[in-house]
Amino acid sequence: MQKGYRISLEFIGENTINKENCFQAKVEIIALMKECGERGLSARISFDLSHIGLSIDPELAYQNLMEMAKVAQSQGLSLMISMEESAKTDQILAIYKTVAGFNDQSHFSNYFKKQIGLTPKQYMRIFEPVTESHLPDDREDY
Repeated sequence: MQKGYRISLEFIGENTINKENCFQAKVEIIALMKECGERGLSARISFDLSHIGLSIDPELAYQNLMEMAKVAQSQGLSLMISMEESAKTDQILAIYKTVAGFNDQSHFSNYFKKQIGLTPKQYMRIFEPVTESHLPDDREDY
């Protein structure tokens, strides 16, 4: 890392279905962060919230995330919450908003629009699946 390169590490795993495995995933991620810190690496650690408890209890995921965030901060690292399947989007955003200090929807929406250039709703519409109701009436060849 002498040239100043940053690294990004993805801790792969999701949909963990018991607390012991969630605990183990958190322990392994923390060990990875400490190793990066000891080696002086500038790194971003990506992970899925469902790997650390979201599929069991959002509060478990939040508590594990907060513990991991303290370690990341102490090691000079950053964390990135990976997005998962769309069924988890609302839960992931709720935890993210809590951690990031967005106490109300308008505060989050304003920040999102400033960063992305679209409101969250406008952004989500980009990824809506095309259905027959979205097709022009005069076109039959879709």
